[in-house]
Amino acid sequence: MATIAKRGADVSEVQRLRTDLAVLRQVPRDQARALPAAFYTSREYLEFEREALFRTQWICLGHIGAIPNVGDYFTAELVDEQLLIVRDTTATVRVLSNVCRHRGSPVATLSAGHAARFVCGYHGWTYALDGRLLAAPLIKDGEHFSKAACRLPQFASEIWQGYIFVNLDGAAPPLGAALSPIEPYIRNYHPSEQQFLYEAQEVWQTNWKCLVENFMEGYHLSPLHAKTLHPVTPTGLCEKLPDGDAFTGYRYIFGFVLLFLDLLFLISVKDSRYYREPYAVEYQ
Repeated sequence: MATIAKRGADVSEVQRLRTDLAVLRQVPRDQARALPAAFYTSREYLEFEREALFRTQWICLGHIGAIPNVGDYFTAELVDEQLLIVRDTTATVRVLSNVCRHRGSPVATLSAGHAARFVCGYHGWTYALDGRLLAAPLIKDGEHFSKAACRLPQFASEIWQGYIFVNLDGAAPPLGAALSPIEPYIRNYHPSEQQFLYEAQEVWQTNWKCLVENFMEGYHLSPLHAKTLHPVTPTGLCEKLPDGDAFTGYRYIFGFVLLFLDLLFLISVKDSRYYREPYAVEYQ
């Protein structure tokens, strides 16, 4: 039987939980059990996840359909990084820092919109859609400053099946290779041809892993969503798909496939509300 590490004064919370996780990974599937509560409530472990996962992996920010035209943009926050996602004059989708290079004020203050250029409201520094600095009022080029060399930092990004992904540290392997095993399951749905129609944002008062785990399975559909999902996708007709390194999911035997990519989410984890115990939520 696997033994979980005991708490010790000389072992950090992160070290202890990582040891626990390594042990749990060796447990046979038919003996699998839930993670200990500390994985969902430890502030120290959440900070570790922010740095080791959210900054190093490909994270989905949204769909290209949200910015169909040149100058369309939306903003996002990912582990305290302020992001500006924009379609530039060449129709290229870029993920820029939404922080003015002068005094750190937001360049775009709306959640979404359309602009020919971005003007910081603090001192009027103006940036092109590709992040280049166009104007810095009353500031001349000199030994330590050049407008031509100043621009909003750009983060590594890729588009996969219409979804925009960002990698904050710029060191992640190409996204396509990680997600290629998923393609046989979604090919007939032609996701790259689908159109963006509607977006809704919610804040879940829980640790981010509860959100991930909720969408990994269809086991809860009939008891929790008895009036909405059970009539069309009952638990008894859900089938788990083989897992990949970057995705998991299930399918309804007579219909659609619901895939949850381990990397396909955007979640802000900057305050205490994400350390609270999870609770059930019903949407009807």
